[in-house]
Amino acid sequence: MNFIITGSTLSIGNALAKYFLQNGHHVLINGTSPKSIDDALNILIPIYGNRVLGYASDTYSLLETQKMFSFAVAQFGNTNVVIANAGVNQHQLPFKEMDMDSVNHLIDINLSGMMNSCHTALQMMNSGFIYTMEGFGSNDMMTSGMTIYGTTKRALTYFTKSLTKEVKGSDIKVGLLSPGMVATDFIKEEATKEGSSTSNIFNILGDKPDNVAQYLGSKILKNNKNNAHIKWLTNIKAAYRFMTAAYQKKRKLFD
Repeated sequence: MNFIITGSTLSIGNALAKYFLQNGHHVLINGTSPKSIDDALNILIPIYGNRVLGYASDTYSLLETQKMFSFAVAQFGNTNVVIANAGVNQHQLPFKEMDMDSVNHLIDINLSGMMNSCHTALQMMNSGFIYTMEGFGSNDMMTSGMTIYGTTKRALTYFTKSLTKEVKGSDIKVGLLSPGMVATDFIKEEATKEGSSTSNIFNILGDKPDNVAQYLGSKILKNNKNNAHIKWLTNIKAAYRFMTAAYQKKRKLFD
């Protein structure tokens, strides 16, 4: 199968790309800068050869997103799976302390970029799967300092669920991926700040990108249904980790 994964030079997107490549598929990775693409391809091409391609673009530009999809089709043929993963987090700040340029940039990437990817996929794919990536706020959870990020992810979930109804009966299927708390460099920076209370929570509930990608990737390859909701950190799993945290060896994701 042929995959396009936006925001896939780092973290969960990159881990998903590696998983699909390891399983014999073709993947186009995407990042915002040529350097990020080159750095990722320098690692992947010696292992996977011409089954991996890279394309630098900002997904919040519809024209650039269309060019990326056209490039993938020209190289691989019809795209089977699109994962609209590109997104940015926010520093934990109250909304009133954020500058509006940062707010609008986050909305551009997390919402407009995701919608551009989905719209382009719907226009160019004859059949296949489109997935979006949930995050904090998708399930209405709230905490101080995450208002804008949470808003974008709640909107993403609404948009995706609504889109599943629009494609019903067609050869395109739409679904949601829920990775839970993925240990990234950004999360490490936030969790290890002086006075931060999030480090302990992440060490209980968080997971490395490769572990999450293996689970999500295997479910994606097996899925044949519209409106699939593939979740790594289920409520049952989260509750079990909290209940057993005191009896388990302390997890240290940020060492």
